[in-house]
Amino acid sequence: MELNYAFNKARSTLQALTPADRHRLASICRDIQQSEDSLNTAAAKDMHKCMAACTGICCRNIRLTEIIGFYDFVYILTVAGGMKKNIRACLKHESLFSSDCIFLKNGKGPCIFPPNARPRICITSFCFEDTPVKQQIRDVNRRFKKLSRFVLARQMKKMAASLFH
Repeated sequence: MELNYAFNKARSTLQALTPADRHRLASICRDIQQSEDSLNTAAAKDMHKCMAACTGICCRNIRLTEIIGFYDFVYILTVAGGMKKNIRACLKHESLFSSDCIFLKNGKGPCIFPPNARPRICITSFCFEDTPVKQQIRDVNRRFKKLSRFVLARQMKKMAASLFH
């Protein structure tokens, strides 16, 4: 299905990177983690209220492929490669008709991903007024864009090399 494809594509993309590219990608991903940490800290009080009030309703009744994708898996596999087995186990439950996030422990929560290794949409979407953390959200988004540009450039480079060799 879509998530399995994105996950496997992320794995193969990471395997194809040169050591220098892996090192650069790790640096980009560490920057994202720092941004996620900053956002988590700035939003901690509101997130606590959110989880107490709605108990993770944002992880239910969703179209998961709009929440997590290829670049999220590249990021997660780079910073939390040990999650691979857990991710695969969750992907076995992927369904066209699933409305709840498959990455919730026991189908209820909490999320299986560490707080500073979550998909971009998960970390930047809130059920409360996010004006106080707009800067941190922009920073996370900007750094994810840097990740996607880096990966895309490597894919284009690989494609060009295969055309000319």
